[in-house]
Amino acid sequence: MRTCAALILLTLTFVTGIAGQTPAPNAPNAPNVPNVPNARNAPNVPNVPNARNAPNVPNGAVLIETPNDAARIDWEKRVAQMIRHGQLKLREEQISPDHAKRDQWFVQLYKGVPVIGAEVWRQLEARKAVALEGTFYTGIDLNPVPKLTRQDALAALAAQAPDSPGPSLPPTLGILPRPDGTFVLVYQGRVFANGTVTLYSLDAKTGAVVQSDVDPGVGQN
Repeated sequence: MRTCAALILLTLTFVTGIAGQTPAPNAPNAPNVPNVPNARNAPNVPNVPNARNAPNVPNGAVLIETPNDAARIDWEKRVAQMIRHGQLKLREEQISPDHAKRDQWFVQLYKGVPVIGAEVWRQLEARKAVALEGTFYTGIDLNPVPKLTRQDALAALAAQAPDSPGPSLPPTLGILPRPDGTFVLVYQGRVFANGTVTLYSLDAKTGAVVQSDVDPGVGQN
């Protein structure tokens, strides 16, 4: 009898102890962890320009070299792709007397405007490129529409040598690569003065002289 009473008393004491414990806080009332800003409010990481705004690959001349067959095949594919996309335009073609080979010279175009000094030569044999060489330019990014008309450019060229008859041919529009890697849209024309023929490159927006080169060996007889 005493044993049963003791067991009952022990059980009541255990239950009462459990009931008297403080309930654990529910998850909604638990203290928040330190606030972590979400993506909308978080400070932006340093802006990384996307492909459209990123600077182009280093501007400059790309030299086509084919020291082995693998290099020739790679360049053959790239040149063919540039031709399909209108980046290279056939300027001249010569066929060997036996019609076995074709020599082709291409000029580089940027949005339809020739790039001055860029030329690619390709030799075909049975419609397969057996030799390639030349130079083209990368990183060109300018507006190919001139502000000056050809007549404006003609007058600006004539002003370079007022006592000369002026250019014998209309000025041509082109993209001139500069030593610093930039490109300028120019009008080019030759002016004869004082026994010398000078090739002028005029900015197609302002008419200012960008470059002038004397044609060696050209002059009065």
